[in-house]
Amino acid sequence: MPASATRSICYNATELATMQARMVQQELVVATLQCQTRSGNRAFEEPYGAFIGKYQSELAGNARALQQVARAKRLNVDVYITEVSNRTAQRAPVDPEFCSRSKRALDWALDPKTTSLTQVPPPYDFGPEMNIFPCPAR
Repeated sequence: MPASATRSICYNATELATMQARMVQQELVVATLQCQTRSGNRAFEEPYGAFIGKYQSELAGNARALQQVARAKRLNVDVYITEVSNRTAQRAPVDPEFCSRSKRALDWALDPKTTSLTQVPPPYDFGPEMNIFPCPAR
């Protein structure tokens, strides 16, 4: 495939960061709904609330940036978010590390040294399986 054709479907570093930040948020939403304490309560409700508080303005900016990426890539934002959520939910019953993996991501996000959502790796990187990949170096 010629580089010009590849560039029209690949994602630059800024676009990838936007997509990944939303991926992190969606995966943590699913984990917050799925992971429970022994008594049946949501295990991550408080840390997820702290996550939202810490990144509130960045999440708002990400929502706007995601709309821009979606327009440029002819991507449906709702479909993207649903797809990430569904893929995450499908991991919960088959990955014995699902909740601990999500907890590590939450802990990473809440660490005072972490100052941006773009520094938080998603518990699962669905990019490749969703055809979201970086543009080749020029």
